[in-house]
Amino acid sequence: MTNYAYKKDIPAANHNPSVDQPDMKDNTNAISNLIGEDHYTFGVPNGGFHKQIRLPKLNTIADVSPRISNSGTLWTQVNTSTGASTETNLHYIPGTGANDYQLTRCIAGSFSLFGTNTTYQPDNPALSKPSTTGGWTFLPGGMLIQYGISTNANLNSENTIVFPVPFSTFVGSVVVTSIRANNDDKMVGIITGSISPTGFKFQLSSSNRPTSISWMAIGK
Repeated sequence: MTNYAYKKDIPAANHNPSVDQPDMKDNTNAISNLIGEDHYTFGVPNGGFHKQIRLPKLNTIADVSPRISNSGTLWTQVNTSTGASTETNLHYIPGTGANDYQLTRCIAGSFSLFGTNTTYQPDNPALSKPSTTGGWTFLPGGMLIQYGISTNANLNSENTIVFPVPFSTFVGSVVVTSIRANNDDKMVGIITGSISPTGFKFQLSSSNRPTSISWMAIGK
């Protein structure tokens, strides 16, 4: 953002107006240009409305000052995690306290799988990796929800699912469900001890293979 110069105390009471005129002109232009950075400025439709909001990042919550009672503060900070070491995220602080709520989770390297359902793991029988479509999104606090549907899983053998995004802190829960194409009983289960920050393994147990498997994982 541009650093706009502004000279205070102009016009001065003991100055001839002609002396202060150049500074007054610079100040007037600076006001218009400053407003025009993120607002619609003078002389255009929607004057005064925001056209965008940009929040320069702060280093820590200690830099968010002053905080105001019965109000809220939005600010941005870089949150370091697996797959996201430089992305700036939006935070919110209510009132004057120190409760800091992270509102976004940006992972630039995995943006193509954000909030969508697309093939990211092609079928690879040699590596026991069934074809998988899926993606990821986030919850406030930086929590990750990842999901997918896998087809062509191997019966009575290990099948490996790689998460769209590696979890950086912990995997809280993984749920796997068979999607039935008919009324035949079909079972699917996660192999004990196979859950890791990068994925998990599951096994089918049935006389007829399920058409597909859906799964969901939550963590951070």
